[in-house]
Amino acid sequence: MVGSISCRSVARIIREGYFAAQIQLGHKMKMAESMTFSADGTGHRSINCNSRHAHMLVEDYASSRSGKTRATRFLGIKPSCDGSSKEAIADWQTTITEILDLYNCSPFGKRSGGSLVVLVDILVKLTGMNTDHCAKEKKDAYEMEKLKEWVVNQQLGEDAMLEKSLPEIYGLQMSAQKKKIQAAGGQQKCEALSEATKSEKRAKMVESVVQELGEGAFELLDLHEKFFLRLFIWAGCGCYKDLNTVQGGYMAMEKWWKEHDIKGPVLLANQDNDTVLEERNQAIAHGDEVTGTRAGSKLINLWSY
Repeated sequence: MVGSISCRSVARIIREGYFAAQIQLGHKMKMAESMTFSADGTGHRSINCNSRHAHMLVEDYASSRSGKTRATRFLGIKPSCDGSSKEAIADWQTTITEILDLYNCSPFGKRSGGSLVVLVDILVKLTGMNTDHCAKEKKDAYEMEKLKEWVVNQQLGEDAMLEKSLPEIYGLQMSAQKKKIQAAGGQQKCEALSEATKSEKRAKMVESVVQELGEGAFELLDLHEKFFLRLFIWAGCGCYKDLNTVQGGYMAMEKWWKEHDIKGPVLLANQDNDTVLEERNQAIAHGDEVTGTRAGSKLINLWSY
């Protein structure tokens, strides 16, 4: 542009750009046949911050031909209450739901037609996650895989429920009701429960009926459909493998130094490691033996061969 632009206009442009990006992301996730998620996190001043991405096939606007290209879409960096897997899964659900809600409410989403896009629709398309190798991230992927399995059964169960006649649905509800009464310890104990507890148990009863129908419907699918609906691949970061390679190379070099009676790495004195070298000299003066590991742990990037 020519001239200047006010701070208020800049703020509005950034805000409008954010909403436009979220709406576009919601549309891409709706149109994608499948997708994978990736995430990583760190702590800053005792606050857990997590970065999330979604990878999928999207329309290739740069090409003259109508086609698709692989793309990784940024879902944002957000803080979380803690570093547990339970909180991570809840944050994933919140992040995706916020994007879909904005898309569904937008004029573009309404013009696109079809039913509203919900979290269930996206989780059914999820085919994998990419994280690092730590146990917590592995558990996150495992919990997400179990959530996808639950969602698939729920969706299949709801479709199967629509195909059932009223007498069949009534029979399923009565069977689930009997199980609920038995679990509560009898009719009297069941009636003595609070209304909130009754509502919660009633919701779980309906959910169990739908899940049971979904599991039955899944078994009737062909092998290809089963494979896609259960497909979930976890991929881990390769940094640990690279570190093992470096450690193996160092051990081989250390062995070679001993075999050929070579002293090995020599500490280089400079402004950055004066304090460490001074500590080393004082330790030697007091008769302590300073190993290469002790010095190397602080100055490995300053060694010279």
